[in-house]
Amino acid sequence: MEKRIAAVLLVSAMLFLVPASCSKPDVPTYDGAHFSASEVAHMAGMDLEMKEDGTRSYTKVAVAGEKDLDIRPLPETEYVTVYQPEDRKHPVSKSALNAFSDRLYGGICEALGVEKQELKIDERAYADEEKVIDSSAECGNYWITFSQSEKAQTASIGSRNPDGVISLHGTEISVDQRQSDEEIVSSLQGLNKQLCGLFKADLPDIKIIRRYDDYSENGVTWLTVYFYNGESIPDGGMASATDRIELVFDNFANYADDVVSGGVLSKVSVYYFHYLSALEPVATVRLLPLEEAEKLLYGGCVFGMHVCPLCMAEQPEVDFHGYDLVDVRYVNGVPFYAFFNKLDLPARNGNLTYAKTFVPAFEVSGLQEYFESQKSSHGS
Repeated sequence: MEKRIAAVLLVSAMLFLVPASCSKPDVPTYDGAHFSASEVAHMAGMDLEMKEDGTRSYTKVAVAGEKDLDIRPLPETEYVTVYQPEDRKHPVSKSALNAFSDRLYGGICEALGVEKQELKIDERAYADEEKVIDSSAECGNYWITFSQSEKAQTASIGSRNPDGVISLHGTEISVDQRQSDEEIVSSLQGLNKQLCGLFKADLPDIKIIRRYDDYSENGVTWLTVYFYNGESIPDGGMASATDRIELVFDNFANYADDVVSGGVLSKVSVYYFHYLSALEPVATVRLLPLEEAEKLLYGGCVFGMHVCPLCMAEQPEVDFHGYDLVDVRYVNGVPFYAFFNKLDLPARNGNLTYAKTFVPAFEVSGLQEYFESQKSSHGS
C-alpha cells in the first residue's frame, strides 16, 4: 500500500492512538525542549481538565473518499511556529455585550425581515471560572443570540421552524452537497459579501468541511462553510481563535421527521465569532523529522482529549505501523503530525473509515511522565 505524505492545517477534532503508555525504550526523549508534554496538552485543549467527556487512543473518521481528509504536502521547512491567543482576559460586562449587540442587532433583524424584540440577559460561569453573558430574543421565526466572554464575542441566528430555514432579504441560505467544494465556494460569493456586511467583518476566504458517517444514505451528515481571513491564520489553516463566520448545515436524522436531503441543504445555523485576543507566535521550534514522529507514534505517545494509559487500553487496538497517510495540522495553534490508518470496516453507504491520531510535530519534554500522571488525574 503506497503511503502518501502530506500536510494540512485545520482545527481538528481531538484524538489518540493504539493502547500504549509512552514507555518503550526506543521512544525519543527531549529533556531540553521548549515545551513540556503537559504544557502542549493544555495549549491544544487535549488534557483531562479540558476534556472530561471521554478518552480515545484514536478517532474514527468516515469520509466519502480520501480527498475529504484534505491532505496536503508536509512542510519542507526545518522549523515550525507555535501560536497561542494573547494571554489577556477581557472584562465581561453587560455594557460590553450591549455595545456589541447594538452594532449588529438592527441590521440582522432587517436582513431577516423581522422586528427587533427586547434582548434578555443571562449570566453564567463555567468550571474553569470563565464568565459568559448572553442576550437573546425570539424575533419572528428566528432566535438571535449575542454572547460575551473573556476571550470572544459571538452572534448567532437559528430558525425556530422544524425545517431550519434561514432567509436573508427573502433568499434562503442553502448549498448543494452534490457540487464540488469549488462550485460551492463560487456559489457563495454573494452570500459571503452579504454576511460580512451584516457582521461588519472582512472575511473574504471560504472553506468547506464535510462530515460523514458509515450508514447515512443522504451524503453528508454535516456540512460547514467557513468565511475567514486566511492572512490572519497560521500557515493558511483554520484556527479556533480567529474571526470567522460559520454556516452549519445539519443533515443528520436524529428523529424520523428531521429534514434531510441528498442534494440541497437548507437546515442551517449561522454563527459569527469575533476574538478579542488574536493568535500570536510564542515560539519557533524544530520540526521533527517524520522518522522521529513515527517513533513517538509507535511508542504510544499520542495526544487528544486525555491520555490515561488505562483508559486508552479500553479501545480496540489499531496498528499504525501500516498507516496510510500523514500530514501536519494545527490544533488550537499547536502543530501536530496527524496519522491516518484506513480501517477494514464495512460501511452500509460505501464510505471509508480511517483511524486518526496525533503526535507532537516538535520536541516535547516529559512525555512518559505526563502519560503516567494521567492515571492519577483520572482517579485510578
